[in-house]
Amino acid sequence: MSYNVERFNKSIHERKNFECEEEVLTNYLKRQLTQDEKKGMARGYVLVEENKPDVHGFYTLSLFNVNLDEEDVIEYKEQSREKGFAKISSNMSIPSVLIGRLARHQSLKGTEAGDMLLVDALQRVLKLSEEFGVHFVIVDAKNSIVKRFYQKFGFLEFGSVQDRMYLPVKTIRLA
Repeated sequence: MSYNVERFNKSIHERKNFECEEEVLTNYLKRQLTQDEKKGMARGYVLVEENKPDVHGFYTLSLFNVNLDEEDVIEYKEQSREKGFAKISSNMSIPSVLIGRLARHQSLKGTEAGDMLLVDALQRVLKLSEEFGVHFVIVDAKNSIVKRFYQKFGFLEFGSVQDRMYLPVKTIRLA
């Protein structure tokens, strides 16, 4: 099967058969994404088989500003020495993109569907960063499995906000 990631369109993409392991994410796709789109709160992207409407996965993107506390800045500076990140201070508002939700259909467990969705999201953020200032990609990893998934792509943890992780856009550029 060949999959594509497309911009979500409620008139085209069929969501009723989507089921993932997290009921909250299943319900979000089925009941809330359209509203968030209308309100300008998020933009959705869906994983579909070529020329078929059924959604097999999705993610959302939103603009986001991060304000780091002193603890986070110290941690970031330690990591930046190792990885060559840009210098920031605790009084800066850091322009970022939030991957608010990311899920794949439970039938695709063990495939690289989640990887495909995340890579597509990171590529979109990288393209966006050519036009607008974007320093971080932000995710909220709700459990240890999700945290390990993001860590394999280089995401790092913030100390002050539980489950929040970040990836500097510079890291994506270098990959």
